[in-house]
Amino acid sequence: REETISATIIDPSGSPLSDDLDIKPTDQFRFFYRRPLARNGEYDLMVGWTDNQDGLLGASFNLPLTHHCSLSSGATYLIPHEGTNSGGFAEENWNISVGLVYRPGGPRGCGRYCRPLFDVADNGTFMLDFK
Repeated sequence: REETISATIIDPSGSPLSDDLDIKPTDQFRFFYRRPLARNGEYDLMVGWTDNQDGLLGASFNLPLTHHCSLSSGATYLIPHEGTNSGGFAEENWNISVGLVYRPGGPRGCGRYCRPLFDVADNGTFMLDFK
């Protein structure tokens, strides 16, 4: 679904610049490789493409530090199909995240076989395309 939003930016001289932006979510198609690590940790590697013929690369790690606390990190990179000379650099998307996760029930939530295949979309994986 496409959305139109209005944006206003104040330039260095103090003048407002306004414009309407058309945005839509990027459909992503991914292949995963997931492996368990020692002490209920795991890592995922990802490669794929988008509905706009862009490439996708990514990785995520979940490493237990203590019985209740783990380190969660990830990276995602969208490679635009437009070349650098045709403005492709402006279409890049990337994210690097690092976080601490507290699990009151202990490490059972990490590395569990019956957990969902995908994590919930977040700021690092939910990408928008500007029209």
